[in-house]
Amino acid sequence: IKVPTVDGPVMLTIKPGTSSGTTMRLGGKGFSKKAGGRGDQLVTLEIDLPDDVAELAKRLEGWQDTRNPRSKLGV
Repeated sequence: IKVPTVDGPVMLTIKPGTSSGTTMRLGGKGFSKKAGGRGDQLVTLEIDLPDDVAELAKRLEGWQDTRNPRSKLGV
């Protein structure tokens, strides 16, 4: 998922089975520290799934991933 940070959005990978309420750490993506360096940004996940599995299937039916991990390879 795309997560906003103080420097702009970054991609955060969420492993299958991750529960709502899980807090993930983005190391060095937080605010600047007085002593130098950057703090960490914490992201708490809120996963909202429909109660009806058929509705979820309908939503996923037309979805397609627009990312191309091979784009930099010229393939």
